[in-house]
Amino acid sequence: MSRVNQPTRFRVLIIGRANAGKTTILRAVCGTDEEPEVYDRKGHKIGSVRAAFNSFRDKVTGAGSSAILSPSAARGLHKIEYSMIFPSSPKYVFHDSRGFESGATDELELVRNFIQTRAATNDLEEQLHAIWYCLPTDSNRIITAAEQDFFENIDTGRADLAICFLLVASVLLVISLSNTHHP
Repeated sequence: MSRVNQPTRFRVLIIGRANAGKTTILRAVCGTDEEPEVYDRKGHKIGSVRAAFNSFRDKVTGAGSSAILSPSAARGLHKIEYSMIFPSSPKYVFHDSRGFESGATDELELVRNFIQTRAATNDLEEQLHAIWYCLPTDSNRIITAAEQDFFENIDTGRADLAICFLLVASVLLVISLSNTHHP
């Protein structure tokens, strides 16, 4: 009888617009209020999300600048290939994508390529296991045209897709669209 290999970590891509509740969901899953540590694609620690943001802000504004950018102003300038790991939950590896606001076709292609590459790999440690798509509930327009394109044309490979709605700070509705392969 052959032994089935299992990954030591569960790798998740979380997608969503600003204020869709991504950070709230990640912290709830990991049972923490702490900042995740950020690692580059080679596994080198960059620091915390806050440190990575501050480093990026310094590059944009100039080190020592008095200019202050809010996180929402620099939103989307992160790298989907970077891993986020909460120290209290090291068995989860998260990748963050900002979603497809205002028809962001570049982001859509970046996400598709990331999913195809990560879902197709045979290396269980690098393979994408799940996609959590967070949609805001505080808007009249729940799905944008680019999001509709994503859902209509996505091939998640081996990864399961779940749609997450953060209804209020403590209530989460999840609809699982397990393994949505398109021929």
